[in-house]
Amino acid sequence: MKWLSVIAALILAALSLAGPPKELVQALAGSKKAYVGTQTTQLALEKGLAEAKVTVYGDGISKTRHEYALPDGKKLVMLRALGATYQQYGSDWLHMATDQTWKPSEQAASIAANYRVSVSSTTMLGRKASLITITPQQSYNPLRKMTVDASTGLILKDELFAPDGRLRSSSWFTSLQYKKVSPGLFAVGKEIDQPSGFGPESFDSKSTVAEVEKLTGSSIPKPSYIPSGYRPVLYGTMTTGSSRLMPAVRYSDGLSSFTIFERGKGRNGRRRGWGGGQNRGQEDLRSDVQRSVVIVNGPRSYVLIGDLAESELRKVARSL
Repeated sequence: MKWLSVIAALILAALSLAGPPKELVQALAGSKKAYVGTQTTQLALEKGLAEAKVTVYGDGISKTRHEYALPDGKKLVMLRALGATYQQYGSDWLHMATDQTWKPSEQAASIAANYRVSVSSTTMLGRKASLITITPQQSYNPLRKMTVDASTGLILKDELFAPDGRLRSSSWFTSLQYKKVSPGLFAVGKEIDQPSGFGPESFDSKSTVAEVEKLTGSSIPKPSYIPSGYRPVLYGTMTTGSSRLMPAVRYSDGLSSFTIFERGKGRNGRRRGWGGGQNRGQEDLRSDVQRSVVIVNGPRSYVLIGDLAESELRKVARSL
């Protein structure tokens, strides 16, 4: 039995040295063929699942376009290009977010180091596919399942689960064609910044720590406890209810992430709510199936929002 344990350990070590599965790297890189298709997307809410029909376009390089059908007959258009996400806002494009700056190979390597990744063969939409299951090594992390077209790397079905096993979201293609699509579909026209707002939704990524600290006059939040496998991947600012810029930092392990936002204070030194009052604007800042939220009040006050379990996020909060 002892030798069996030693052999098993050697096999696991060899697999780790071999790097992440090529199917995972391919899926994170995206389809290398242009395509158009329709998807069904489900999002878990407190009162059940919200469902939407989506038309999806990909340029076969790095850009995607999602057109969500709305109940009023209109559509919501989202673009992902050059590591950023944009929403059509009239004739302009609203810069919504910047993704953590991973290369597909780096992200896959981090996932493989922090999760158990298994790959099996399956079929979907009449195509040979790979089912990639990303299972957490730590109970506080989420789980993800992806069904990926074996020939192109396109994710045909994507399921995300909370650390407690509840479904967070699911999206899958109901029809798909690989063909050329107009480059104009992926053009980002006049770019505008996020409309005036405050709180975590006003997060604005910056290039360096130095830039953030110069803009805010405060140092980046530095917890003494960081969950296994997580590292800083993005820095930025958050606008408070009194229009002050405060520092923020995002940590990730390749699959899961959490962001630490420092909050502002009133003139008397007491912390402010997002809307300038004691509690105003905080009603939606609570944990649910989609995210964990922890609020810290003290000499320096913070809000932590992440994909991992609230109990683990509290450990980070207590170390600030």
